[in-house]
Amino acid sequence: MPDPDAFKSEYLRASAGSGKTYRLSVRYCQLAAQVPPETICALTFTRAAAREIFTAIIKRLLDDKEGPGTPESRRQTLAAILWALPKLQISTIDAWTMKLAHLFACELGISPDFDTYEEGSRTAIEAERAAVRRACEAAGADVAGLLRTLNPAEEGEGPAKALSAQLCAFFRAWRERWLEHHEKDWGTLEPFKPLPKRNADREAALAVLMEQPARGGWSHKRYAKWVESLRDLAGSQDEKLQCCSCYDHKFDDASLAALRALRQDYARSDIEAAARRTQRHAATLTRLAAAHAAWSAETGRLTFSEATALLAERLGGELDTGVLHQRLDAQVRHLMIDEFQDTSREQWKVLRTLASELTSKEGSSFFYVGDVKQSIYGWRGGDSTLFADPARMPQGMAPGKPLLLSRRSCKVIVDFVNALFDLSTKASSSSSPWREQAVKRWMTEWEAHVPADAQRLGCVRVVSLQDTQEGKGRSSRGVWVQALAREIARRWRELAGASLTMAVLAYDGKTLQGDEQEPGLLQHLREEGVPCALDGKLRLSETPFGRWIVAMLRWLADPRATLWREVAQQVGVADGEAALASWMACIASRGYAAWLEEVSAGLPLAPADREAFRHLRAALERLDAQGVLEPREAVKEIEALAVPCVGSKHVLSLMTIHHSKGLTFDVVFTVLAGDMMTNDSLRPFETGETWLLEKPAFKHATYAEVPALAAARDDAWSKEFFERLCTLYVSLTRAKSEQTVFVLNGELARDSDKAETKAKFLLADFLTKHGVDCGARERETELCYESGDSTWWRQWEEKSAPEPKSRPSAAWTAAKASVPGIEVDLPSEHRWSVPLSDLFKGRVARAQGTQIHEQLAAVAWLDDDSPIPEALAQSPKMRQIFRRPAASCEVWRERSFSAVVESSQGNAVRYLAGQFDRVHLFPETRQAVIYDFKTSREPFVSEGYRRQLAGYRKALARLTGWPQENIRTVLLFVCADAAVEVAHD
Repeated sequence: MPDPDAFKSEYLRASAGSGKTYRLSVRYCQLAAQVPPETICALTFTRAAAREIFTAIIKRLLDDKEGPGTPESRRQTLAAILWALPKLQISTIDAWTMKLAHLFACELGISPDFDTYEEGSRTAIEAERAAVRRACEAAGADVAGLLRTLNPAEEGEGPAKALSAQLCAFFRAWRERWLEHHEKDWGTLEPFKPLPKRNADREAALAVLMEQPARGGWSHKRYAKWVESLRDLAGSQDEKLQCCSCYDHKFDDASLAALRALRQDYARSDIEAAARRTQRHAATLTRLAAAHAAWSAETGRLTFSEATALLAERLGGELDTGVLHQRLDAQVRHLMIDEFQDTSREQWKVLRTLASELTSKEGSSFFYVGDVKQSIYGWRGGDSTLFADPARMPQGMAPGKPLLLSRRSCKVIVDFVNALFDLSTKASSSSSPWREQAVKRWMTEWEAHVPADAQRLGCVRVVSLQDTQEGKGRSSRGVWVQALAREIARRWRELAGASLTMAVLAYDGKTLQGDEQEPGLLQHLREEGVPCALDGKLRLSETPFGRWIVAMLRWLADPRATLWREVAQQVGVADGEAALASWMACIASRGYAAWLEEVSAGLPLAPADREAFRHLRAALERLDAQGVLEPREAVKEIEALAVPCVGSKHVLSLMTIHHSKGLTFDVVFTVLAGDMMTNDSLRPFETGETWLLEKPAFKHATYAEVPALAAARDDAWSKEFFERLCTLYVSLTRAKSEQTVFVLNGELARDSDKAETKAKFLLADFLTKHGVDCGARERETELCYESGDSTWWRQWEEKSAPEPKSRPSAAWTAAKASVPGIEVDLPSEHRWSVPLSDLFKGRVARAQGTQIHEQLAAVAWLDDDSPIPEALAQSPKMRQIFRRPAASCEVWRERSFSAVVESSQGNAVRYLAGQFDRVHLFPETRQAVIYDFKTSREPFVSEGYRRQLAGYRKALARLTGWPQENIRTVLLFVCADAAVEVAHD
C-alpha cells in the first residue's frame, strides 16, 4: 500500500539516542517500496554511519515483527534494493561531493582523475613546501635565491630552512581560514567607522595625568611609574589600561579626559596596526594559495575541503539538475541527509539547488534529520544555524514531530543529562552577554526533557581528583593523569568479567596521548595492565596473538636472542633449533602466510585474536607478494598495523569526544580537565559578515573603544561556548548504562573568573543544587555525586543465540553420486603444497586468470562436437565437469550476486556480494554445486578459500531458498587438472 507520508519534504529534530538512523531507514524502506531504490540519495558524514544506515534498512526488511508492509512487499523491496546495489546512493556527503567534483572537473578546471589527500599527511606537507617554493620564486630573485637550496626531502639549511618552516607553518595555520573567508575584506577599517580619535599631543595628556593626586591606596611613586609606563606602547599596556579603567571614578574631570584621549589614541593605533598585519596576511595568502592551486592543477591532488570549496564557488546555486542527472547516470528524486547540523556552508551551496527542486516537484522529496545540540564540528566548517532556517531552507519544508525518546541510555543517565542541561533559571543570571546568548540558544534547541525508553539498571558518578600542588601553587598535570589512570583501571578490573564495551572520552588528544614532557592517560593505563585502543584502533603487536607472532619473528631474526627462545619454550616449542630451521624453510618455500597457518594451527583463538589473525594474514600475504624474506621486515610490517576494535568488549577505547560521535558504549569515563576551557587564543582573528581582522594587541582597551570588534568577539565566544555545551552533551550521552565524570578538584568551585569561561560551570551548579560541597577536598580521589546502582553490572547477562547446527540429510548424502565429474580430493586443512607467493605474481598471473575465466565463461556445456577451449585442452578431468549431466540442470556462468545472510552471531546481519564463476543447479532435487576457478599449479585448500566458499554457499541458499546442506562447493584447479571439494561444518 503506498505511503504518501514518505513523499513529504520535512525535517526532524532528534535528541541523542532517539533513533535518527531508525527513522531514516523507515523512510528509505517506505520510498524503496514505491520508487526505484537507485533514485533515493541518502547522505551522512562518516563511512561507519553509512554502513549503519544500510544495515538498518536491511534489518527492517528482514524483521518479521516490526518490518514495514507485508512479508511479500518486504521481500520485493529487498530484492529491488539488492538488484540495484551497484547504483544505490548511500554514502558520506564528502564521497558524494567528490563524485560531483570528478564529474564536473572540466567546469572546475581540474583534472578529472584528481586524487584527494588528508590534512597533516605527507602529501599535505609536500603541498605546503611546493606552494612556498613557487610563491617565493614568483616574489623575486632574492627570495628565490634564498630558497634555492630547499629540497622537498631535506628542507635545506640555515636561513632557507628557517624561512621555509615559518612560511609553511603560516600557510598551514591560515589556509583553512582563507578558504572559508577569502571572499571577505581582509584588513578593511570601513566597518569600524567612526574610528577612535587620535591624540595630537600624547605628552600633554600624560602631563595632565601626572598632576592627578594619587588616590585609592596608590603611592605617588607607584602612580608616577604607572603614568610613565603609558608613554610607550608595550606588551603590558593592555593590562594597565584595563586596570586604570576600574578607577575612573577616582580621577578628576581633566584626568578622565586625558585618560579617555590616551585610550582612544592607543585603540586607533592598535586597530590600524592590526589592519596592516591583516592586509599583509591577505597578500601572502593570495600568493601562497595561487601557488598551491597551480601545484594542485599540475599534480591532480586536492584536499576534501578544497574540492568542496571549488564546487561551491563555481557551481553552487547554479547546478542544473538535468545536467547533474546526466553526469551521474542516475536520477535523484529523493534526498535524505543525516546529521544535518554538521553540514557546512560550502556543502549546502552544492546541495541547495537540488534540494529546492526536489521540495517543489511533485513525486520528489527532501528530508533531513539532526540534533543541533550535537553540533561539535564548527571548527571544521559545520554551520548548525542552517538547521530549520526559513531564510536558507527551500520553501515548503515543514517540521516533523521531534524525536525525544532516548532508546540508548538508561533512565539514570537520561535524568542526569536532563537535570544538568536544564538552563532555564541560568539564562537570565548569566553575567556575560556572550554566555547568556549561548544559553538562550541552547534552551531554544532543548525543546523538552528527553524521557528514557526503558528502566534499565545503571548509574552516574562524578569523581573529583585531588589537585596535586607542586612548586608555586601550580598543579602537576602528569600526577593528576596518573591518579585518573589508577581510578579508571580500578573500575575496569571490577567490570572486566561482565563483557561490557567501555570508553574514555576527553576533549583533546593531549590528555590521552600526552606530550614530550609528560605521558598521557594511554601510557599510564597500559602500565596499569589495561588493554587500550586509541581512537578505536589497537596496535596489532599489543594483542595477545600479535605479541606472540612478533616474538616468534624476532626469534627468527635473531636466533641467539635468549628472550625470544624463552618465549618460544613457554608456548610449547620444545626443539628450538629444529623449529627455527623448519620455519625458515617454510617461509622460503611457501611464504609468511603459510608459516602463519603452520604455527597457529590448533591454537584456540578468542574473538579479538581472530580479528588480529585476519589483519596479520593480509599483511603477511602482502609481504609474500613483494617477495620479502627478511624477518625484521615482517616485524616492522606487523608493528605498524592497527586493528579496528571500536565497541570491543575486551579493550578499553580511548578517543576524543569528537571521534565518539555516533558511537555507543556500555560504560563511559568522561574526563573534564582544563580541556573544556573556552580558549580565546585559538582564534587569532575577529570576523563579521563582510570583514576579517587580526586580533588587536591591546584587547581590552581597543575592544572597549571599537563596539563592532566587541560585538564580533561576543558572537564568536557565544558560538564557541555553545559548541562546548554540545561537546559536553555528546560525551554524556554516549553511555548506555554507566557514566563516570572525572573533574580536577578546585575546578568545580564557582570561582567567578573560571565560571565565566568554562562549560563545567553547569556541573558545579548541578552539584550545588543537589547539596554537594564543591570546595576543596582532602582525599586524592573522592566520589562527590552518585545516582543509581553502582553494582548494576552484577545482574548483567549477555544473551547470545546459539548457532544453529545443520546436518546433511540422508537424501543429499545419497544424491552426491548423481552429480557427475567430481573427483573429490580432501587434503588436510593445514597441508600446503604451493607457495602463497605464486598467487601474487602481479600482472602476469592476473592476466592469465582473466584469460582462463573468459574462456570458461563462454562454455555452457561441452557436447561431443563442441570445440574445446584452450584452458581445458590439457585437462581431461576438467572437461568431464563441463559435460552436460543426465539430470535436469541449470548453469550459471560468471554471475554476480548480492544477498543478506545471518552471521555467526545469530542476531546480526551480514551482506555478501560477489560473483559465482560457475554454478550447476538441479531444481528437481533442490541441489547445487558451486565451482570456483583457480589457476594455481598445485591444488590446496586455505582457510581463506573455505571462508569465501562458505559465504558463497550461504548466498546461494538465500537466493534459491534451498537448504545449505544441499549445496556443495568445489575448487577447480584448471592448470593442475584437479577438483577439490571444500567441506563445511
